[in-house]
Amino acid sequence: MKTLKEAYSEYLKRNENGLAVQSPQISMAILHNGETFEPCVEDGVQIEWDRHASAGKMTFTTMAVKSFSEGDPVAFYYNNKCIFKGYVFTKKRSKSLPKITVTAYDQLRYLKNKFSYVFVKKKASDIVKSLCEDFNLEVGTIEDSKYIVEAVAEENKSAVDIALSVTEETLANTGQMYVLYDDAGKICYRNVLNMKVNTVLDKDTAQDLDYQTSIDEETYNRVVLYYKPKSSTGSSSTFTSMDSSLDSDSATGSGAQKILSVAASQIGTAETGNNNVKYNTWYYGHAVSGSAYPWCAVFVSWVFQNAGMASLITKSASCEVIADGFRNRGSYVSGHSGLKAGDVVFYDWANGGGTFDHIGIVESISGANAIVIEGNYQNRVSRVTRSLATIKSYGRPAY
Repeated sequence: MKTLKEAYSEYLKRNENGLAVQSPQISMAILHNGETFEPCVEDGVQIEWDRHASAGKMTFTTMAVKSFSEGDPVAFYYNNKCIFKGYVFTKKRSKSLPKITVTAYDQLRYLKNKFSYVFVKKKASDIVKSLCEDFNLEVGTIEDSKYIVEAVAEENKSAVDIALSVTEETLANTGQMYVLYDDAGKICYRNVLNMKVNTVLDKDTAQDLDYQTSIDEETYNRVVLYYKPKSSTGSSSTFTSMDSSLDSDSATGSGAQKILSVAASQIGTAETGNNNVKYNTWYYGHAVSGSAYPWCAVFVSWVFQNAGMASLITKSASCEVIADGFRNRGSYVSGHSGLKAGDVVFYDWANGGGTFDHIGIVESISGANAIVIEGNYQNRVSRVTRSLATIKSYGRPAY
């Protein structure tokens, strides 16, 4: 079967010798059962792209005069150059008029499929290539991301989320941002520094601009849980969680709240002996056990990764390396003055011994104490009350 590009080229040649009007500057082509045709598009075409590795989306309305199906290839051309290539995903019809509203997505849509993967010592660009090969996607320019990701172990996670995760880790450790996108039918992975164009957008060249801010996403007002034991002698308890936008102890609102939510969900998880697998396996890429693998820093790295904020810290099994990451970002503070919820704290039990011994995430401040969620506290994830005086320093993620 001919590709959509080949079929459309033949279609143009048949029509350029006076048999039909020469191809317009803007045109659409759909390939159905080996036959290419141009749908009659009404009210224009809308194409949307999102830098955050979301599939490109094209919507248009056409008269229902030619049969085509979901899954058919569709392309949009400008001056015979393909701008968008994807596949028909939905067709919406109305009763009153013979019109079909079509929604098409590019290849990135297929990377939303979930699977389980383990990668050890691979670059983000190599991982992207492997994911594309697994889903039989056409590949274009894949630039070398250079930084080697130590280990990735994901279960039932979408391929695009895995790609975003290793991209964020590369950004956190190198400062280099890479973008995953579909370039008219070819998956590309490029450094944004190599994508600059000689175009300036200002009030004279931009036709319109929309700018929106909101407090509606990932926020809530107050959640109160009342717990009363069945025993008549037991005392009832009340647990309250405040909207992060109203919490003055929060480092930066909803971002810190999301980190704390993920961390708190792990409280009680044991990682001891042969059970020392969840967090360390995620980090090292294989099952480990025993005290030779302390995991307090691995747990903090895991929390930020699973909260979708891996780029905010330097992923490591070393407290010292994570602290150096905050130093490099200019967000490292000695002592505990100004400490807030969401901050990452470091302990030095030798009090000047030269290296940090432990790490945790501040949940709240209570007088002269900090409530901290820590991994590897008595071999499990725990909520610990610490005197502020025991905190050697802290880092504040840029939520």
